[in-house]
Amino acid sequence: MYLRSLLLLLPFALVACQAPQPVAVKKPVVVKQTPKTDVRAAEVKRLLNEAEKALAANRLTIPKGNNAFDLYRQVINLDPANVQAKSGLQMIPLRYVEMSRSAAAKGSISKAKTWLRRALSIDPDNAPAKTMLNNLQKVNVPAAVKTNPEQSAKNDNLFLIDPQALKSKDDSLQPYLQLIAQKAKMDGLLAIISAPTDADGRWIYLQMKKALPGFRLRGDIRRGRQPQVKLESP
Repeated sequence: MYLRSLLLLLPFALVACQAPQPVAVKKPVVVKQTPKTDVRAAEVKRLLNEAEKALAANRLTIPKGNNAFDLYRQVINLDPANVQAKSGLQMIPLRYVEMSRSAAAKGSISKAKTWLRRALSIDPDNAPAKTMLNNLQKVNVPAAVKTNPEQSAKNDNLFLIDPQALKSKDDSLQPYLQLIAQKAKMDGLLAIISAPTDADGRWIYLQMKKALPGFRLRGDIRRGRQPQVKLESP
């Protein structure tokens, strides 16, 4: 009797000992969100790309909102330690000085001063801009540049000199010639000087050398009725 009762209870004991079946749990759907840092990095990259394009096109401080200065500043606001943006901001006044040298050497003194003032509005302590602006206050544009703009315009590297100013060795010619010398150095060009006499040619060369202490200005001196300096590739 006892054995029969035990046999009847055995199936229930076996059922009770069985491990419960795990309930399938659906995994929650995880929506992957882009971290804020990634969004910021993408925006910094985009702004730097636009800033480099603006710098290459000489859109330095205008038009508003679409110039190199504004774009680099936006990068700095997002990433204060960004080296590329800081370097770009330093390049802007230097580019204005470069543009000013080119304009002044062509006789566009007013435009040259404008570029320098813009450089100083960004970097008030910019030494080259200060020096150039001070020198340009002393420059009287040679008459030959005023009266023969078409001849000069045919060659961006042809710089005419007023014969009367050369004959009297007018002080106003010195900063003008020095600006041409700086352009020759900057662009790696030879200075071909034409003058009515060898003495005039040497005087022109010496004034140009004053702008480049320690630098060997290469070129040639030739005889010619119209005093001029022509910058040519080596």
